[in-house]
Amino acid sequence: MPLRFCVLAFAVCLAFGSTARADTLADFLIAGMPPAHRPEATALAICVLAEAGGNRLDHHAILHVLKRRAMQLSSRSGQHVSTSEMARRYCRIFRDPPKHRNFLRALAWAQTPERQAYAHAWRQAQLSVVLFLLDVDVDPCDGNAMHWGSHADAKKPPKRSVPVFCGPTRNLFWTGPQRGVSI
Repeated sequence: MPLRFCVLAFAVCLAFGSTARADTLADFLIAGMPPAHRPEATALAICVLAEAGGNRLDHHAILHVLKRRAMQLSSRSGQHVSTSEMARRYCRIFRDPPKHRNFLRALAWAQTPERQAYAHAWRQAQLSVVLFLLDVDVDPCDGNAMHWGSHADAKKPPKRSVPVFCGPTRNLFWTGPQRGVSI
């Protein structure tokens, strides 16, 4: 059964069939993530939380970059690469986590972090991932971004790339390599 249908069906059942009502649709959607899909969703949420904090616009832009990169790698290699696998390859938190943020890798789906300062941002990250997996979010970069980084990364952007405006984001975004463009 497709993930989109599973999550929506479970959310509707939870909303109307449970005596314990959640306060918001976000609670329903986060709690409704099928257990089989939670590892993928958790990896994506950890990535966007580590890369963008609670900024949902950044979350959506990063998720779409990961999806485009996964599709590109899949077509080049001939083997399926999932968006969550691309997150594990591309997001720093999985490759070389700063010690003070290493606890993020231990977060579990629908869990409230022990560090309360991250609770709201974690919930925002989970909601962004659910909306992305349901394919109901919008790519703020209009399908143009292939890389992202901090303002410090802007000093040495990806080679032959062009900045992409994705709205008021915390991170900066760039296209993939462009032929004939030199930086």
